[in-house]
Amino acid sequence: MLAIATEPATGGETDVNRRPTVVVLNAGIVHRVGPHRNSVALCRALAAAGFRVLRVDLSGIGDSAARRDSLGFEAGARADIRELCDDLSKRLNADRFVLMGLCSGADNSFYAALEDERVVGAALLDGIAYRTPRYYVEQYREKVTRPSAWVSLGKRAAKIARRRIDSALGRGADEAPPPSDEPPPPPPAVPDYVRDFEPRDVVCKKFQTLCDRGVRTLWVYTAGTQLYYNYETQFFDMFKPVDFKGTVDHAYFGDSNHTFTELANQRALNDAIVRWASKSFR
Repeated sequence: MLAIATEPATGGETDVNRRPTVVVLNAGIVHRVGPHRNSVALCRALAAAGFRVLRVDLSGIGDSAARRDSLGFEAGARADIRELCDDLSKRLNADRFVLMGLCSGADNSFYAALEDERVVGAALLDGIAYRTPRYYVEQYREKVTRPSAWVSLGKRAAKIARRRIDSALGRGADEAPPPSDEPPPPPPAVPDYVRDFEPRDVVCKKFQTLCDRGVRTLWVYTAGTQLYYNYETQFFDMFKPVDFKGTVDHAYFGDSNHTFTELANQRALNDAIVRWASKSFR
């Protein structure tokens, strides 16, 4: 397993060790630079704020060799994180860690934090989410207010009317249809990528465990997760049973896609994470 460390430019070793060591995990199978190299910029920003940061290639990703055991992706990732923390404890005398990741990196951070009490914080980007009643309201509201939806509805109504007229006039099924100026139908859509999450009540209990332990968490969602998250306060609705106990922060980037392609969104995300980390681990 390979990791690149970014050290603060100022302050001695004692100052660095007063704050937890930050570990930035892979997003899916993207190697340690992150989507659009944003993990590099994030690590430099956190180091400028006084944190020691590592961006990691978990086993089998980027420049890290695959594990030689039979562990699956999720279990192998959690084992990698635990082994990395063990190694950093020996090498750098680090005893507290903050995990960060996007998508699968968020999921790995959440579950690794449950298994290792040395993890005192986690920033979870487009992580676990569940549809709520309001989610469906927002979903259909967006469709109703979209002009293209009404155009499509009108075309479908015209086709139905045409078929009924043809039937009433006794037009045979084998007769050629009247010429149409409509464009050919689009090719079949590529199926959406859907992530599987544990049942909500199970995750709420696990989330409560982190809150009870005092683990600081930052939950970030984007407009790139419309399949299961589509309004700013959905986080509070879907985790309503959890008593956060003042340990939770939340942010919603409604104009960003899943990988923060726009530079302005990248900068805003990194600023939000640095502010959260500096506030939570002074």
